[in-house]
Order: sequence, then structure tokens, then C-alpha cells
Amino acid sequence: MEKPTMSKPPSKEEILFDWFLADSKEIVEELKDAVASATAVRESVAEATVNLGLIVMSSREELVLAHRALADVLRDVEGKQRSAMDRFHQQSRKGLDGVVARCLMIAGLSAGIGGAIGGAVAALLLR
Repeated sequence: MEKPTMSKPPSKEEILFDWFLADSKEIVEELKDAVASATAVRESVAEATVNLGLIVMSSREELVLAHRALADVLRDVEGKQRSAMDRFHQQSRKGLDGVVARCLMIAGLSAGIGGAIGGAVAALLLR
């Protein structure tokens, strides 16, 4: 049978050393946690930066495509408006030419009839 050995009580230095060491262990653990949190935040920021870059690039591409589509639509509208104005001009010209021809015909007929009436009146008066 072995005799239980009695250990001597820790010295003041050992107690202080353990006390400081225990505090430093807690500080080291907190620092490790803080470093892990900072690393996670850094990775999150890096990932967010990449995602933001992708979003900006895709948004820019969408904007360029929308601008091109808008330019195409405006070009089509401009062409249709131009052709509509040309048709309106041609129809107006035809209508105006018809009105002028009718007015000239009516003026000519009126002049002829007026001349005939005036000649008949002059012939009756001179006779």
C-alpha cells in the first residue's frame, strides 16, 4: 500500500502566476473569438463586394439593352411618323389640286356665262 503523498500548498508566486495566466487565457480566447468574427466579417464584405460588382455589371448590361431597345423603338416611330406625314402631304396636295381645278372650272364657266349674258344684253341694246 502506498502512502498518500501530501503536496505542499502553492506559493504566492504560483497563485499569482495562475491568476494572471487564467486572465491571459480568457483574453486569448476573447481575442481568438474577435479574430474569428473579424475574419467572418471580412469574408462577408468580400463576398458582398463580389455580389455587388456582379449586380452592377448585370444592371449596366440591362440598362444598355433597354437603351438600345428604346433607340430602336424611337427609330421605328420616327420612320412611321415620317411616312404618315408624307401620306398626309400627298393626300392634302391631291385634295388641294382637286379644289383648285374645280374652282378654275367654276370661274371659267362663270366667266363664259357672264360673257354670254353680257354679249346678249349688248346685242339687245345695240339693236
